[in-house]
Amino acid sequence: DPSNLKSGYFWIIPEDGSRICVGIGVQGKSDNIKKLFDSYKNQLISSENAKIIEKGSGIITLRRPLNSFVYKNVMLVGSSACQVNPIIVRDISFGIKGAYYASKAVLNALKSDEIKTSNLWDYNINFMRDVGARCALLEGVRDFFSSLSTETFDFIIMNEVITSGLIENIGTNLRRRDVLFNTAKLFLKPRLLHKIIKLSNYSKRMEEYYNNYPAYDDFNTWKIKLNNELKNIRESFFV
Repeated sequence: DPSNLKSGYFWIIPEDGSRICVGIGVQGKSDNIKKLFDSYKNQLISSENAKIIEKGSGIITLRRPLNSFVYKNVMLVGSSACQVNPIIVRDISFGIKGAYYASKAVLNALKSDEIKTSNLWDYNINFMRDVGARCALLEGVRDFFSSLSTETFDFIIMNEVITSGLIENIGTNLRRRDVLFNTAKLFLKPRLLHKIIKLSNYSKRMEEYYNNYPAYDDFNTWKIKLNNELKNIRESFFV
């Protein structure tokens, strides 16, 4: 129910014998995460003999990539660089791409007399222009769904306005016609239609920004413009 858990997920994984791994993930800080966990656990596990063998918690990345992965002589790769799928929290392919582009940048930098941020910068450029826009779009899709009421969420699922296949195959550009032609019933929900148009616009803007990821000297200007764009567009989902 999106009204109870605005953005998150739950898992249950069978292990050896009668053991299972159960967990919950939520976005941002939550004071009642244990209450949410107990609620889902009780719905799925009915046995009164069940007991907790081991428990724990942690923090994971759940956003688009960092604006830069290079800081002086330090390079971040994988989860530390937020190279993940912001919807499903994982997707090792982004981390593999990060490792590939990082290694190429290091090999090129070693050919010069000095290793510094500017001659490692190709790592940022290559990764961002390859999959940066896709990661940012997936973050926008996540925020879009988080902004919906339970009624609207159910409407989308029941009428297949945005199918799971469409989300899974999102590239770097979400076209309006991919959604609008799915169902005529969408026009009965003008507010939802307006949000989908915003999401489409967001997709195009992210493609423009990340496909034009800047050289080292122009980074600060690019970062300020991107952050302002993200703030304005993503906040509009919740209006």
